[in-house]
Amino acid sequence: MPSRIFLHSRAVAAVALPVIVASSLTFSFAACSGLKSADTPPDAAVEGGDEPTPIAEDGSVPPDAQVDGAMGDAGAPPLDFECPTDPWTKATKLKKECEPRQVKVLAALAPVDVRGISIARTPAGRVGVVYNSEQDADTGELHLVHFTPTLPTYPTPKLVTKATGFGFHDGYNTKIAAMAPDTLQVLAYGTDGLVGEVHLFKLVAGALPLTDSLVATAVKNPTELAFGSDLAGNTVAAYRFATSATLSKLASKQGTPAGVFTALPDLGTALHPKDAAGIGAGAMFVDPGGQVHLLYQFNDSAIAPQWSTPRYHTLAGNVWSDRKTIHNNAPDGLSGFSASLAVFGTKKYAAIFFRKAGQVGTPTADLLLVTWEADLDTPQVEIIDSQIPSPDPLVPAYRVAIAVDKFGLVHLAMIIPTDDAIAPPSPAAGPKNGYLEYRRQTREPGGGTKWLSDIVDPAVFAVANQGSAAFVAMVVDENARPHIAYRSAADDIVRYATRFDR
Repeated sequence: MPSRIFLHSRAVAAVALPVIVASSLTFSFAACSGLKSADTPPDAAVEGGDEPTPIAEDGSVPPDAQVDGAMGDAGAPPLDFECPTDPWTKATKLKKECEPRQVKVLAALAPVDVRGISIARTPAGRVGVVYNSEQDADTGELHLVHFTPTLPTYPTPKLVTKATGFGFHDGYNTKIAAMAPDTLQVLAYGTDGLVGEVHLFKLVAGALPLTDSLVATAVKNPTELAFGSDLAGNTVAAYRFATSATLSKLASKQGTPAGVFTALPDLGTALHPKDAAGIGAGAMFVDPGGQVHLLYQFNDSAIAPQWSTPRYHTLAGNVWSDRKTIHNNAPDGLSGFSASLAVFGTKKYAAIFFRKAGQVGTPTADLLLVTWEADLDTPQVEIIDSQIPSPDPLVPAYRVAIAVDKFGLVHLAMIIPTDDAIAPPSPAAGPKNGYLEYRRQTREPGGGTKWLSDIVDPAVFAVANQGSAAFVAMVVDENARPHIAYRSAADDIVRYATRFDR
């Protein structure tokens, strides 16, 4: 592997929009001494979700803080309302009360190409956003932007890059997680284009240098990653590992806070990644009790190339539980793309896209919210959005991220294309219109919940930039405040969206 590595930190320009109200924040899971063991029996349909727990600035858990994800005495959630005429990107809002909902540019220069984006927040309030930045066909850099947005006037974000140089693509695939009290952990895959390694880098209290732990070698390109950590720094990494020209498995390893990794059993040992987008890609969630939850998109020789399913596992010591197929158990299309997972108490929440087989005319997809509690529960499925253009199953433009706040309310950040812009024979041209929506639940006076919706960015695709991809990631803090990172396909810029009114 190349050894010429340059690490540096520099300030990057941030474009701030006006704000009025500010609030402080802290968020994370309860610290624990290790990753919890649990058992989950075989196949059952399910849904997924996640829940943060209050934590002190030093990373400790207050004695009366909930640690099991249950609502406990969380109290009443903050009041919420929609801003239907004021997208968050709008510099001057029509309604004054909507002004605290803002979008800022994280990196002034647009990356040439980005393959994904990931966000995390430490108990100290530091937000980290990681993504790959391809400089050209032969070179790519890992970019980690970090900042502490406690106030609207927070300091300019800092950019940490890892760049080996010509012929190598650092951070070609990345995921990020937080460790107490103020450490950002980045799982990163670097490659020469053919084969590469997976490393774990840590940024402690925003100070360089990055620490570096080797996770896996001889990982062929392309791959997919999933990553989770508890606040003590016990980690689990999953990565798609090619076993032949057509087959792959989902390999996984467990890491200590010191960065020593040991192998866990493989999952999905006969995946067909070339038959559907995102096969082997997944979401990992470590709940406040330390239990590791994994959701990923599965297929094999029996159902490829027409079908895929989302599979759920928990980690029992050093063994994965038996699978639980949470949707499409009798396969009828592609289910599980852009899987996002959250857990609140005993309830699991999953956001996934489903592209039904055998469609006549222009194919579309549905965005589903799948939920379940007990291992043998039949999952409950809610259609969040439907008729989403999906002309090419190998190049879907839609993405989703899910979180559940301490009040048990679901938050969704959704990239939704609104037309397929197909001009045969070029279906991969991609959409020319689409938006980033922030949808969340609120409690109704008589009980129950309803959905509220804001448009964060009304134009995340553009005719002039067709073929570019949009990505989104989100975490929610203890004030039920969203932190959304996204890469727009309209101009390739990486941005951060939040609200300063809670």
